[in-house]
Amino acid sequence: MSRVRADSYTNSSASGPPNFPHGFTVTGVSTLGVTTFSSDVTINGDLYIEGTQTVINTTILDVEDKNVGIGSTTTPTDTTIDGGGLTFYGATNKTFTWDKGTDYFTFSNGIDIGGAVETIGTASTSDLGNGKVELILDAHTGTVFEHDIDTNGIVGIVSLSNFPNGGQKNGSATTYTVIFTQGNVGMGNTTAAAGITTNIILQPYGQASFASTTAKVGSGTTVTLSTTAEDADFVSFLVRSGSASTTVYATANKSFRY
Repeated sequence: MSRVRADSYTNSSASGPPNFPHGFTVTGVSTLGVTTFSSDVTINGDLYIEGTQTVINTTILDVEDKNVGIGSTTTPTDTTIDGGGLTFYGATNKTFTWDKGTDYFTFSNGIDIGGAVETIGTASTSDLGNGKVELILDAHTGTVFEHDIDTNGIVGIVSLSNFPNGGQKNGSATTYTVIFTQGNVGMGNTTAAAGITTNIILQPYGQASFASTTAKVGSGTTVTLSTTAEDADFVSFLVRSGSASTTVYATANKSFRY
């Protein structure tokens, strides 16, 4: 096997790097200056790029790794990845980024999702005593929940958490839906003074809870659940975040049964 050893390589005029028209194979770790390859290059080892910019002018990018990391750094934090994502170049750029202020991913354009499925989660509860509970709905765990009145107590307060506030996303809306199911005995819900929409606690992402408020409902002063055994009621809460105030709307589709 022939070997050529030298401390440096240049082109024949010593004015630039050499060309390798038939390819170039690197085994081990090599340090090269500015070099042009006019054919395939095979690297039988790891490739480390220490520069500040990598530009890939290719029509096909095929990556074997099924989980590609973005924003890698020695000590990653939510601050270092704030704004991280993907940019798609066009007449106007389209972006998919993560926003530290809201803890949500943001799309610059609309999303067309086919076959989307959301997992129904069990609403968290906090015992208020006397068989009443605070129902806690966290937008970071989902937006559709279920609550069994028979085994988890009667709802007195509903807590809606981790939605963007008006300062983070003015005019945004977050919807929470709860499937309430009665047990073998229809207990309904508490009186209007502690009804499902009378006492609402709001807790935007990254902030302390607001004072208790009341949801706007279509009629009456609260949403009352069916008192028929094994009935199911769907109750939806829409939180509209504004720069001046946050408003909660509530509606119910009731008495689902076979």
